[in-house]
Amino acid sequence: MPRATSSLIPLAVLLLAGTIVFYRLGASELQPFDEARRGTSAIEMAYGTAQHFLVPTYAGAPDHWGTKPPLLIWLQAASVRLFGMTPFAVRLPSALVTLGLIALLLRWCRRDWGGYLPAAVAALYLLSSADYLGNHGARSGDFDALLIFFLVAQLGFIHRYRCTGAPAQLVLFGLSVVLAGYTKGIAGCFFLPGIGLWLLLDRRGRELLTQPRLYLVGLAALALITAYYPLREVVDPGYIAAVRHNELGRRFTLALEGHDGPWYAYMEFLAFDEGTKWLNLLLLPALFSIRNSRNGALTLVAVVAVTYLGVISVAATKIFWYKSPLLPLIGLLYGAGLQHWLGSRSWRGRLGLLAFTGLTLCTLYGSWQQLNGRRAVINYVPAPAPHVAAIDAPNFTAPFTLVLHHYQPNARFHLARSRVQGRSIRPVYSTFPPYITVNQTLQPPELAVGERVAVCTTRDYDYLATRYLLKELARAGVCRLYHTQGTKPAD
Repeated sequence: MPRATSSLIPLAVLLLAGTIVFYRLGASELQPFDEARRGTSAIEMAYGTAQHFLVPTYAGAPDHWGTKPPLLIWLQAASVRLFGMTPFAVRLPSALVTLGLIALLLRWCRRDWGGYLPAAVAALYLLSSADYLGNHGARSGDFDALLIFFLVAQLGFIHRYRCTGAPAQLVLFGLSVVLAGYTKGIAGCFFLPGIGLWLLLDRRGRELLTQPRLYLVGLAALALITAYYPLREVVDPGYIAAVRHNELGRRFTLALEGHDGPWYAYMEFLAFDEGTKWLNLLLLPALFSIRNSRNGALTLVAVVAVTYLGVISVAATKIFWYKSPLLPLIGLLYGAGLQHWLGSRSWRGRLGLLAFTGLTLCTLYGSWQQLNGRRAVINYVPAPAPHVAAIDAPNFTAPFTLVLHHYQPNARFHLARSRVQGRSIRPVYSTFPPYITVNQTLQPPELAVGERVAVCTTRDYDYLATRYLLKELARAGVCRLYHTQGTKPAD
């Protein structure tokens, strides 16, 4: 391939990826689980509600439900400070690291996979996935895009170290492990069993296992990750107990929050993803390529993919986004198979070219459908939460109390924003929601006579109207602002 043409491939892939990832990035409301919670923590970290940089907060208290380390919250806090308290700013770190992931794949494939094609196919596979473009993916303010970047970086750097023996590659591998751990705790180490197995199976890998510096880097990385937990416990007592309750072991032994499924659940998720299900026809050339390959990088990816799938499949908790780290690996394997077929002068080469063309067209069509709301996305909330009307209404004179029911993290996000903007709005709950901060004790709301109170749902109005005499003061959208003129006698 001419050099000028070859240099256009990464530019075209990154341009396509940037267009898909950033198109209307901030147009939809933050998702209730768990994006709005991350956004609320980011505002509180950025504007001083959090009392310590090691301790993300939610609703003004240390977050003992979302117990992950704070790297994502730090990045989102910086984004919020730079670009404003908006959904776009909350999602920007995930969007940027997705482009970084694709750039990393392109560089790795140029060096060790014989060309850009496996990375291009991996990028197209990622950008075709309905799940990866939706909740907990490339366009979502959650941990997963950042985690996937560092997990794939671990593979690239350990493979480069195996090929070159350069200490810098080993240090970068260790740094990737540390940053993955500071992104999502123990999940940042989930590729390590597969990497270890690959080193045992690979002849040159077994030579690396005799080097003390490999173990020194590994131990140093794990020490830096684990150091966070006692440091946070010092400034946030009870944190380690919350981690034990929410993460260590329980997600493997118990189906938390009703997220259960059969052992083959993740294979179903992968097979029937709305965007990539037809692209799985590329499995045949991928298997052919693996069987005939002497490429250590391809073997590494295949071993890690199978090992990781086994780890998450034996866990009792089954959530669709846990399979997302497999997506770039599957894309690389499919791309290697296509590259092998395209290099053939027989019918396989023509079939490979046809498959690549179809893959590109499917990506463009499927992504366009999803980004314009024509494909259903789990937990997709296109419009602002109804409480935003009350929070931002100029005729709702602050201070006032806003009645919420259940969880409502979207409302909490906008309340945190309004607090920074100088509006004093006190939230109270008509029902006791789970997942506030775990260590908070919630009490039934007590409203004073003469207090201004806003409600935005029929349920909240009924709660208020059965207990207080009300006078309407203002309206904004579906929300009403009332003046409490007295209490009603109990039945």
